[in-house]
Formats: sequence, C-alpha cells, structure tokens
Amino acid sequence: AGSRKGSATTSRTAGDRSDMYSTASEQQARRLQVVQQQLAHSTRNILRLFSINPAAVSAVRAESGVLTAQEQDLLGGLAELKEIAVERLLMTPLEEKQRAEYVDSITIRDRKNAEIIEKLEAELQEAEDERDMEISKRNDQIRKLKNQLPQLRSSQRSTSAGPRWTQTRKNKPTHATRNLRKESSSRRSTS
Repeated sequence: AGSRKGSATTSRTAGDRSDMYSTASEQQARRLQVVQQQLAHSTRNILRLFSINPAAVSAVRAESGVLTAQEQDLLGGLAELKEIAVERLLMTPLEEKQRAEYVDSITIRDRKNAEIIEKLEAELQEAEDERDMEISKRNDQIRKLKNQLPQLRSSQRSTSAGPRWTQTRKNKPTHATRNLRKESSSRRSTS
C-alpha cells in the first residue's frame, strides 16, 4: 500500500507539472494574442491619423531620407524579406516541391563538377610537373654540352694542325676519324 501511495504521488506530481507547463504555454499564447491585438489596433490608429493629416506623412517621409547606415541595412533586409515572403505565399506546395527538387539537382551537379575540377587540376599539376622535369633534364643536357664545347673546339684545333684523317690503302678514312667526324657534326647541330 505504501508503494502504491508513493507511485500515485509521483504520477500526480508529473501530471501537475504537465498541467503547469500547459497552463504556462497557454498563458504565454494569450499574452501574445493580446500583444498582437494591441499592435494591430495601434497600427490602425496611426494609419487613421496619417490619412487625416497628409502633412504628417510628408514630414515622416522627409525624415526617412536621413537614415543611418544601420537603418538603411535594416530597410534593405526587410525589403528582401518581403520579397521572399510574397514569393513563398504565391508558391503552391507543388511548385515548392519542384523548386526543392531543382535546387537538389543543382547541388548534386555542383558536387560532381567540383570532383571533376579537382581531378582535372590534379592531372594538370602532374603534367606541369612532368614538363618541368623534362625542361630541367634538357637544361642539364644543354649545360653539359656547353661545358664540353670548348674542349671539343680545342681538340678539333689540335687535330686540324695535322692531317685531317689517316688514310688506309684505298684512301678511306680510318674508323677513329669517322667517329670524330660524327661527334663534331652532331655537336654542331645541337648547338
């Protein structure tokens, strides 16, 4: 019996809390309704007074020309909000669903395009790296050949003082002379 009494007390307390929360939210809803009615009433009164006194409207409009940057930003934001609200109110649920699907498809395409761009950028970087390596190799070869060029010229001058080639019995150049000619002609063509 004692445990039943304790559980009944606990359930009453939980029930009382939910009643408290529901009454608190009901009270808050009533307060909001009262504030909303008061705001609507005040707005109507102000509009009535403006309709009676056009000079007041002109004065208010003249004052609105002297706005701070924050006030102008606020008015711009409110104008954008108005456009969005009107657009949403004029849109049917079917149109809203179609628009959401369209935005989703654009988002998916954008993601795919971003992936493709990343892949292409990686390929481009790889190709640039390969090209730079090839240029570096060719520059090294050119540098080596330029370093060898004075040596070849000096060896060619020393050989030009003597006979150009040694002849065999049939007036043919020897094997060593042919190789020397090939090397000098290839070096001339590369430089």
